[in-house]
Amino acid sequence: MEMKVEEENKKSCPAKKWGILFFVLLLIFVSALAFVGYGFYYTYKQSEQTIASLQNLSNENKAQLSELKQNVTDLSSQLNEKVKSQNELISTLQQTVNGGKESWRLVQASYLVKLANDNLQFEQDVDAASRLLQAVDNDLINIEDANLLTIRRAVASDLESLRAVPKVDVNGIFTKLAAVNNQLDALPFFSKQAENTQAKPNSEPEVSWWKKQLLNTWKDLREIVVIRYNKSGNPPLIAPEQREFLLQNLHAKLDNASWALLHKNSQIYHASLEQETDWIKRNFVQDAEVTKAVLTSLEELKKENIQPNLPNINASIQAFHDYFNNSANVRNAS
Repeated sequence: MEMKVEEENKKSCPAKKWGILFFVLLLIFVSALAFVGYGFYYTYKQSEQTIASLQNLSNENKAQLSELKQNVTDLSSQLNEKVKSQNELISTLQQTVNGGKESWRLVQASYLVKLANDNLQFEQDVDAASRLLQAVDNDLINIEDANLLTIRRAVASDLESLRAVPKVDVNGIFTKLAAVNNQLDALPFFSKQAENTQAKPNSEPEVSWWKKQLLNTWKDLREIVVIRYNKSGNPPLIAPEQREFLLQNLHAKLDNASWALLHKNSQIYHASLEQETDWIKRNFVQDAEVTKAVLTSLEELKKENIQPNLPNINASIQAFHDYFNNSANVRNAS
C-alpha cells in the first residue's frame, strides 16, 4: 500500500509543478496584459487631452484670424475713404490751378490794395502805397474780364491822387536840422558888458551931504532886496552855470524836431522849432552873424510841410468789394 501511495505521489508531483508553473505564467500574462492595457489607456487619455488642446488652440486661432480679417477690412475701408478724400482734394486743387488762376490773381490784387491802404493810413508811406497800386494795375492788365474795367478805373484814379501828393524831402530837411544843431554851441550869449553899454547911466549931479547919506542908505537897501525893471526891453542875463543847461535844451528841441520829421508829426515838428526860435531870440546876441544864420535856417525849416494831406484809396477797395459780391451772386443764381 505504501508503495502504491509513493508511486501515486511521484506521479502527481510533476503535475503539481506544471500547474504551479502554468499559474505563474498566467499571472505574468495577466499582469503584462494589465500593464499594456493601462499603457494604452494612458496613451488614449493623453491623446484625448492633446486633441482637446489642439481643438481649443484651433478655435482661438480661428477667432484671432477672424478678428484680423475684420481689422484688415476696417483698415481697407478707412484707406479707401482717405484715398477718395485725397482724390477729391487733388481734383479741387487741379480745378483751382487750371480753372481758377484768374480768381486767385484777383484775390491777390485785392489784398495788395488793402496793404496799400494800410501803408497810407498807418505809415503815411505814399511811395509804398503807389508801388502797390501800380503792381495791382499791372496784374489786372493780363486778366481778360470786362467786369474789371470799374476796378481799373478806380485804381488809376487813386494812383493819380497819390502822385499829386507833394513830396517831402525827408533827407534834406534832416540834414538841415543837423547843420543847425551843430551851430548852436557857437551862439554868443548876452553879456554884462553889453547890458552896461546899452543901459549906461547919466553923470550924477552934485547933491548935498544929507542927500548922499539918503542915497547910500537906499543903495544898502537895494542890495538886500533886488528889484529889476526892464522898461528898456533889455534881455535878461543867463548865469554861467545855466548856459550849459540852456544849450542842452536847445539841442533836445532840435532832436524832437528830427524825430517828428521821421514820424511825420507836423505838430511836434513846428512846436519844437517855434520854441527853439523863441529861446534863441531871448538869450543870444541878435546882431551876431551866427545867430542870424541860425534864425534864418529855422524860419526856412518852419515853412516845410512834413505832413501833407493824404488822399484815401477807398474807391479801389470798394470796387473790389462790389466785384466779388456780384460774382458771388452770379454763382448762387446759376
